[in-house]
Amino acid sequence: MNIRRAAPPIVSRVHRIAVAVMLFAGAAGLFAKEEKKGPDLGSIVKDLYAAHQNGSALFNQTKDRKLLDRFFTKEIADKLWKDAVAADGEIGALDFDPLYGSQDPQITKFKVGETNYGKHHRSGDFITYEGFAIVDVTFTAGGKPMYVMYQVQTEGADKGKISNITYNDGTSLVDALNPETHAAAPEPKASSSQPKRSNSSAASPSTANANLLVNGNFATGDFTGWETKLTPKSGPYSGPNLGVNKTRYKGGFRAGFNGGDSVVGASIAQTFATLPGETYQLTFDYLTGGGPGKPQKMQVIVSDSDFEPVKVAPPGDKNVTYTYSFVPKGTITTVTFQDDAANSTVSIDGLLGPVQITQLRP
Repeated sequence: MNIRRAAPPIVSRVHRIAVAVMLFAGAAGLFAKEEKKGPDLGSIVKDLYAAHQNGSALFNQTKDRKLLDRFFTKEIADKLWKDAVAADGEIGALDFDPLYGSQDPQITKFKVGETNYGKHHRSGDFITYEGFAIVDVTFTAGGKPMYVMYQVQTEGADKGKISNITYNDGTSLVDALNPETHAAAPEPKASSSQPKRSNSSAASPSTANANLLVNGNFATGDFTGWETKLTPKSGPYSGPNLGVNKTRYKGGFRAGFNGGDSVVGASIAQTFATLPGETYQLTFDYLTGGGPGKPQKMQVIVSDSDFEPVKVAPPGDKNVTYTYSFVPKGTITTVTFQDDAANSTVSIDGLLGPVQITQLRP
């Protein structure tokens, strides 16, 4: 799988609100530990807190960066060190305790969770996060249940090191170190072709973060970051067929379903990290292309959330931009686009993309 949060280099560009511990207990069943060969990579988080408790200087200091290099990826360690040097003894970008996301934490009920290398898909298959693992840390601060989420790299030169920390209030370590790249985008413009779901918790939401999906516009020319499922060949059709339409569109391409008079019913899905109780926005374009015929239909599913599966059917050959909001129940969510089994396939295709999921805030 690909939680951003699979997974772009930084998976945690999301905004959080306080979440009750009971929600995390319920979400725990979403995760599953991969059978590991070698040490538990998530133990780096426990070591980090142990060093912090022992009084080791990590942040906002320029005497020694060895501990930064021990615990964090080179990219993050470089940014932390650069920020401390620029601050020159003053408060830099980190005006809070980076391990708790708070300025003055009164911490109780502290617990480092198990390392999660992936999740069990509803099909029963185990989906491994691509290139990283997740470790949740829960605690109570000022009587309020809170948590932070660590992303630990599982591949490459930075294997076993922390690449980001996402906090209970929605900010992240990466956001704090890169404030110029995380300004809120303009509010999306609604139109008659953009149905709005009534379950949005924000009266006038603005898009607060970058796309949580990897390769949401299929710019790689393939399905990197996506889980694909093909339908077996059936009758006279040449399928299975699921590909990327190579006509440029909005800076990328589109996913093409049942192209070349092939069998219908294929699907693509992607898993990403979410914050229980927060509001997210799903936006995607969908078009019936390839020639005259019945409009193509697509079922859209967002797992473990209040999102009710919908079936979209753009009229004629008109592109439609669909926008929905949803509230996840757990920390891992999967969005699935399923080609409708009743679609016509002869000389007509369904074209999807770009797909974007962002977190909203008032």
